[in-house]
Amino acid sequence: NGYPGYSGDGGPASAATLSSPTSLAFDTAGNLYIADAANYVVRKINTHDTITTVAGNHISGFYSCTACTATSAKVGVSGVAADNLGNFYVADGNTRIWKVDTGGIIHLIVGNGTVGYSGDGGAALSAALDGPVAVCVDAAGNIYFADKNNNVIRKVNTSGIITRFAGTTVAGFAGDNGPATNAKLNGPNDVKVDAAGNVYIADQNNNRIRKIDASTGIITTIAGSSSSAAFSGDGGPATSAGLAFPTAIWLDDTLNLYIADRNNSRVRKVGHPAWATLGNATFTEGAGGISVYPNPSAGTFIVGIENPTGDCTLEIFNALGAKVHSQILNSALTEITLNQPTGIYFIKARTAQKTSSQILSIEQGR
Repeated sequence: NGYPGYSGDGGPASAATLSSPTSLAFDTAGNLYIADAANYVVRKINTHDTITTVAGNHISGFYSCTACTATSAKVGVSGVAADNLGNFYVADGNTRIWKVDTGGIIHLIVGNGTVGYSGDGGAALSAALDGPVAVCVDAAGNIYFADKNNNVIRKVNTSGIITRFAGTTVAGFAGDNGPATNAKLNGPNDVKVDAAGNVYIADQNNNRIRKIDASTGIITTIAGSSSSAAFSGDGGPATSAGLAFPTAIWLDDTLNLYIADRNNSRVRKVGHPAWATLGNATFTEGAGGISVYPNPSAGTFIVGIENPTGDCTLEIFNALGAKVHSQILNSALTEITLNQPTGIYFIKARTAQKTSSQILSIEQGR
């Protein structure tokens, strides 16, 4: 309601008081989760706009309460994320990452409570972290988090093994167009992953947004032109724009990117490059070599593969990352009929030599 505090659970969300909300996440059912940081809780707004506390007991500190009711645990709340199965995740400034399952039980999944940097290649529960501020989950259940003070993005796979995914631990700016693990980041403050597995980073102190390609592991800058804070570039290429302390990012269902450009007091939008040529089958992403026509379509379209060599595996995923179609292609042009609802889909074509990707828009009635 505009006043700092902690009240309103069980009632309309617009009448509730919050204190320093720092992160938002939607689940697939449309519920909104809020990292209510200064209240040391996660709040949830359901689709009827009723707010409740779903993690944290509103008391600062930490005690080991794994596998207990989430609302009885002490958690430091910096970031929040949700997966496709109804679980949600909390980035805890007490150098930990938590998971709250669909039964409301909280589980410690990353961090041994020690401030530092260690543990890569081993169990995530044995790792030392320093300033985990943001967390996200891909369609397969892998977890990514911004280990801010270590200047890295780290990944925890579905077996619970932690690795360094981007950054060297040394603050700076370097490494574009090379492996993400060789690149330098500076205070990464947010991380998101799209349905195709590409990872996006708010590289806050470098005043840039960076992207790691799912197929190649190569990092590039996709917004921001300099490590010096500035405001410039509206109406032009995102990589020529000036940003100032970008703290958070968001991807919508059509992969437009939104940036909380904090010190410029603005929210800025970067349109996905696909939309510049949507419908003429010229846009190619990833390793190259795949086109789709017509695009948008009503569900029947032609997939073109550039110089196919050997069998090519075609997979199509919906915006939530679920596979909705798979087949083997052995010719340059293949007609496909996809009986799926209106929406955005992601096509991947894989051969032994390369992986190519493309975005498909289905619009019923076209």
